[in-house]
Amino acid sequence: MITSINLSGIPFISQTDSTRLQMSSKQVQQSLTTPNCDIPYVCSEEYNNLSYNSHMGILFAKDNGKVHFNDGNIIIIGYDNIKTLKTYKISPFKKCSANYASKLRFSLPQNTIFKKYDIIYEYDNFINGIPTFGYNTQVAYMPFFSFNHEDAIVVSENFINTTQVQYIDRVYVIIQEYTILQKYYNDIQNSFQYFPGVGQKIDEDVICSSFIPKNMQYLKNSNPSGIKSNIKNILKNMNVSDLINMEHQGNSKLIKNKIKSKIKNGYINGFKIHRLKKNINLLDKELQKVLDQLCTNYGEYVMNKFDELKNIFNQEFIHKTIKEHYVYTDNSKERGNLDLRDAVYILEFEVIKEDISAMGEKYANRYAGKGVISCIIPDDLRITTVQDQTPIDYINNPFSVFSRMNLGQISEMVIAKNVKRCSDIIKENPEETQEQIKWLNNNIIRYLNSPNYTKRINNLIIQLDDENFRNQFIDDVQKHNLYIEAPSFSEINLRNIIKHGVNPQEDLFIKKELIEYMEDMMKVKSSYTKKDTIIKNIFCSSMYIQKLFKITSKIITARDLGNLKSISQQPVRGRAVDGGSKLG
Repeated sequence: MITSINLSGIPFISQTDSTRLQMSSKQVQQSLTTPNCDIPYVCSEEYNNLSYNSHMGILFAKDNGKVHFNDGNIIIIGYDNIKTLKTYKISPFKKCSANYASKLRFSLPQNTIFKKYDIIYEYDNFINGIPTFGYNTQVAYMPFFSFNHEDAIVVSENFINTTQVQYIDRVYVIIQEYTILQKYYNDIQNSFQYFPGVGQKIDEDVICSSFIPKNMQYLKNSNPSGIKSNIKNILKNMNVSDLINMEHQGNSKLIKNKIKSKIKNGYINGFKIHRLKKNINLLDKELQKVLDQLCTNYGEYVMNKFDELKNIFNQEFIHKTIKEHYVYTDNSKERGNLDLRDAVYILEFEVIKEDISAMGEKYANRYAGKGVISCIIPDDLRITTVQDQTPIDYINNPFSVFSRMNLGQISEMVIAKNVKRCSDIIKENPEETQEQIKWLNNNIIRYLNSPNYTKRINNLIIQLDDENFRNQFIDDVQKHNLYIEAPSFSEINLRNIIKHGVNPQEDLFIKKELIEYMEDMMKVKSSYTKKDTIIKNIFCSSMYIQKLFKITSKIITARDLGNLKSISQQPVRGRAVDGGSKLG
């Protein structure tokens, strides 16, 4: 029995310690996806549970129907047997957890006729309905100059660049009648002077900069009209630019307030402006002019959407859709509990940033074999296999498997090596597709103790006689990769898989330049001689690795001195025994 939906995507869970499986379930939720995510070479046969019950970014059709509208922001579908239409947000970037985002991978075009269980849309977390929250990575188990001791891992630059992370943030700016904004982006071409335009980079984390009177700050919550009156008096004898120039000289009567995003050095991915009160003008006439122009432009955008919809849907549905998805709403969850008292305009910014991984960031396989990056090897110095020069992107500690009792990863790697071999051959020689699937079924799948799956593969081999089906199958493998569905609980015959399949052990080639590079990092000499070296019989294969949301730049780490437990060498608890201290 699988007690967690997240565990549905993990094969061989009967070969992994129960405590580790609890961690694995949580780590699936913590994984950060990118467009580079892969279909695992080895999926669990229960993965459909995760696909059909996931809120991670996929929608399956509940019945036959049609896509009536899709503009890349929302999609409207109708089912043949259900009279009401369904509207879903499909923004290019979707917030998944905290400030992390998932990117839209696919959505059905407008006027598409779909069938029951077809995929309407999916984000990075899925490819063709298959959970994809990690990367097929070439892994070797070996000690590496002490850089992969305990929970440390060694990775390549290629792996770092592949596993990028996407940040997203929405910033709301309230504009009152008395609001004064500095022209913070005055020197940036095509910006709106007071704030950046779509596609432009923000300065550090600042969206815009506003001012309020120094001695009137206490009136902000109790009497906004007092601020308005005070600013009117200040502006009576000077314009806004003169006032802001005085602020730079230290003589201003204003306090500067920078409105910031949670993301630094991101760019504006989306922008909306909403005018709540049409009969009120701002005291700052220049700002009023800019906002009026933006309102006109965005109003035209909304009206164009209205015109697109009016030929397809009735007026009541159009008004509801426009209000919910293109016009600012009073939903506090959507707007971040903003105080809208005295608000004339609301500016809504979507900030996006993509960033590569760094030292200290956390990764894990599907069996909670987690680790933190301790060393990044340049791509030109990577260790490679002797037989076919396959570069190794991830080096793990071999002792971590036994101490954590998660042997499922060994089964995955042994099988994945054979699946990857067949996948690579099909990509290079499509005419060998049927032959490779037969070989995989006879030498690997038959020993998974899953008779129903073996029969399905036999039926697949027969279907490959059909040219159209075969071309579609090859196209899927070319775009992504081959994969098989392995059981979660059956006792697989690993001995026969190793006997009939590809040898999971490889001889690895280490360049002398890598040895010199590592000695320079350690500042000590190693036991290796400074010449090209071959290490024999290292267990290595492809393993599915996921990036976790423990990002180095977002967390605080510290080392403390204190008493340790004699067995586990972990800090003791409690002040009475000088236990470890807490931060936060």
